[in-house]
Amino acid sequence: MTKPIIKLERARHRDIDVVFIRFEYNPGVAALLKPLGATYTKTHQCWYIPRAVFNFEDFTAKLRNLVEITYDEKNKTKTPAQTDKTYKYEVTLEHNRSDRVIYIRFYYNESLVDDIKHIIGAWYHPGAKTWSVPDTEESMEALHLIMPESKFRVIEKTETKSFAKIQKFKSKPEQNLVPERYIDQLVLQNKSKRTIEIYESFINQFLNRFSDTEPDNIPMDSIRDYILDHRQHQGYSVSYQNQMVSALKSFYRIMYQRNLMDQDIPRPKKGRQLPKVISKEEVERLIGATNNLKHRLILLLLYGCGLRLNELLMLKVTDINLNNNILWVRKGKGSKDRRLPLPGRIKQTLEQYIKSYLPRELLLDGYNGEKYAPSSVQNIVKRCAQRAGIEKRITPHVLRHCYATHMLEKGVDLRYIQELLGHKSSKTTEIYTYVSNRKLGELGNPLDDIKF
Repeated sequence: MTKPIIKLERARHRDIDVVFIRFEYNPGVAALLKPLGATYTKTHQCWYIPRAVFNFEDFTAKLRNLVEITYDEKNKTKTPAQTDKTYKYEVTLEHNRSDRVIYIRFYYNESLVDDIKHIIGAWYHPGAKTWSVPDTEESMEALHLIMPESKFRVIEKTETKSFAKIQKFKSKPEQNLVPERYIDQLVLQNKSKRTIEIYESFINQFLNRFSDTEPDNIPMDSIRDYILDHRQHQGYSVSYQNQMVSALKSFYRIMYQRNLMDQDIPRPKKGRQLPKVISKEEVERLIGATNNLKHRLILLLLYGCGLRLNELLMLKVTDINLNNNILWVRKGKGSKDRRLPLPGRIKQTLEQYIKSYLPRELLLDGYNGEKYAPSSVQNIVKRCAQRAGIEKRITPHVLRHCYATHMLEKGVDLRYIQELLGHKSSKTTEIYTYVSNRKLGELGNPLDDIKF
């Protein structure tokens, strides 16, 4: 019988050096790793052991007869004998000059925690799993005393900012055939990054489909059949077809100075779909369905400020003015900025969150300071709705609809709601009048005048 194969990799996880242990799903191997102190990480979808406590010889001795061990050749794991000096614990001291504090990050050590607690001004930030002390000479002397070089490896560094990665459109083919001149022109037209990504993806798929033909020579019937195939056989939506038509028209206009007419590739007629909303009572149950500080803040911002999902994810700490209760949305849909009043009920949660999670640039940062994943927010809303007993399918955008509808029911003028939502046209905002219970309740009915 073939032995399971596991691969060891040196890596960095949660600001500590670790050994990643990768293998195809096998509950038997997982059961062997737990007694050795291994922990599973959903972020990297593998098991890991901190290098400070990883004993290579003991690890291989216990698993040698049960599994086959290989190494990542680019990042080969060293045995203790190969390392110049081994340390029982590794501690990172990060000096934050603006806040004048030192953040202390390390793999949990009960004795070290007890010692840090006695430093004047020590504070624990549970969301970030980090300690902080004032950035003073007294604090540094105390830290060096409780962390002797014989037991601890101390790494000092100044704070560095992380920048969010740009998400790539999921359906983008591996071979990119889109001319750079087309992308450059979209940039010059000041199209948003998201629009450029979507257009690039549509055109890339189109060019890969007709890779043996010069785009200007593709028959119009073939272009129509291509769009029709996506609608009828691949089941794509009206909105998808509309975006595809926009991308194709843009491409031919920029690259070949051709204006594709509506009769050539018509835009689909869109029906009017009323936005899905839930009651205030259901929103209250939804928000109350989590005790996680970060998850609660996400729900409060989506509902209390009517933010789009991407606007929420791109919020920076500097976009929030707690003194004046103002929240700035920078470069929202259509690259427009707007200013929103920050509800008092959110202020306290925001202060607790910032103190606990220590966000650097983005308010909701993910792993290593990167942009929080949209799917994570969607899953948070979904799980809270299930726990709250709400049977409807709830998404982050549903909470934006609820914000607009409930504002209308409170008597807020439609023009103000339009500004708060960042709608270009008042017609977009007017759709909420069709779902407002207050407006519906004010309507009379001829049956009320009938006596029977």
